[in-house]
Amino acid sequence: MVHISEMDDFYSAIKKRGFQKDDFDLTEQEEPMLGTGINPIKGTIKIHYRPSGKEETYKTGHASSWVVRFEDDLVDGFFGKPST
Repeated sequence: MVHISEMDDFYSAIKKRGFQKDDFDLTEQEEPMLGTGINPIKGTIKIHYRPSGKEETYKTGHASSWVVRFEDDLVDGFFGKPST
């Protein structure tokens, strides 16, 4: 569900902010499609930062900006400081 380019941006944000990608666990959950017509792909991604235990869930899918919101959370210190 999460596009490979979004994952590239996710890992770039982690590296740019001094974090290690192995410190993060990701869990994707796709929302069921309603009906048989054309539906946008939607879901969530839960990101857990092991060193602090903090986690956040972001909406994913068509027209989502979860990577931007994730990087904002990194900058704001939501997940804590990068592990050394």
